[in-house]
Amino acid sequence: CLFSRTALASTNVSMDVAMDTEMGDGAVATATGISAAAQALQSDGGDGGKMELDDDEVGAAKPEFPALSAAQMSGGQAEYRRVRVPHHRYTPLREEWDTIVSYIVEHMKLQIRMNTKMRTVELKTTPEASAGNIQKAADFLHAFMLGFAVQDAVALLRLE
Repeated sequence: CLFSRTALASTNVSMDVAMDTEMGDGAVATATGISAAAQALQSDGGDGGKMELDDDEVGAAKPEFPALSAAQMSGGQAEYRRVRVPHHRYTPLREEWDTIVSYIVEHMKLQIRMNTKMRTVELKTTPEASAGNIQKAADFLHAFMLGFAVQDAVALLRLE
């Protein structure tokens, strides 16, 4: 139940309007009538509106499911990411390609290739790769493309 007993009682209040002739020309509204159900709720126990649990609900255990692997989370299909290479970062990428490939293939367990026609670096997941590795690798490559050194961009791979 989402409502407390006081909230239920306040919704059942009926208003009686009485004209007060002694006050002159004003009408005063007073809350004089409370329904019998609201009175019963207020006088019943007074536990502050807390809901009581049945014995059946207390003993119910939560189901436990085994952890999903990265392949199961993606539905058994490989994920792909592409990171564009700007014209001014093409030469630094060629110079640092071996270092970048070693970090992504050995540490992140991903496949990587350079598509020279589209000027993009493409990443693909493998069954051994963890769930967030492709995003970390894409962030690492994006940081390198923004001008960070490889040693500085590697910090993004190590973040948990």
